[in-house]
Amino acid sequence: MQSPLDKKRLEKSAERQSWQLHRLMKSTHVTSANDYFQACVKKPKENTMKYHYLLLLLCLALSGCANLYGHFKSTTNDMYEPKDGDRARVRVLNDDISVRGVGLPNSTCFSSLQDEKSGRIDLGFRHRDLKMPDPHRSKEQNEYIRSEFYVRANEPIVLILLGSCGVGMTFVPEKDHDYEVIFHTIKDGNFYQCSRIVHDITNGEAKPLKVRNSPSCPLTWKEQMIGKGK
Repeated sequence: MQSPLDKKRLEKSAERQSWQLHRLMKSTHVTSANDYFQACVKKPKENTMKYHYLLLLLCLALSGCANLYGHFKSTTNDMYEPKDGDRARVRVLNDDISVRGVGLPNSTCFSSLQDEKSGRIDLGFRHRDLKMPDPHRSKEQNEYIRSEFYVRANEPIVLILLGSCGVGMTFVPEKDHDYEVIFHTIKDGNFYQCSRIVHDITNGEAKPLKVRNSPSCPLTWKEQMIGKGK
């Protein structure tokens, strides 16, 4: 069961995101999550510097908007899972069955061109039980969809969760440690917000883990050529 402290942290995080997005929404006359997405892929009618600047901030706040959704929604293969060597275990919990999870091993950013190790974390690993510690007793809660998998220790990994909104994160797992990522979708008026809480749950104690947001990777020469139609 989620503790009152976890809920309080989630609410504070949601409030910060809501404040930023509401200001952008008011300035750009955008009223829904669909409008946010469309704003990223269509030219605005008002050709002003202020509109372009706020629209850029809005797209960045949604973890890359069209680039993120357009590529990772078409990903169907499972993420590579190491079978031996130095490993760590990760449990991902989310409260929305439509959420799509993607893992990018040995990376700190996301790109439209990933190696063969990148892939889905919400299909082949769903409902798997690796006998990980469960300090939040998530297995007793039907509200969560659970995925558990191994990752390479001491190498960065990016986890991206996409649903009505999206969030990406990166961290470096330690050898023989266990981690739990709780992903929530929160509806706020006419749009949705995504929040995530990450804990190191090694030895059954939930310790909050600081993770970084995963930015988009700089365009490679190959990506630039694809963008130019070459």
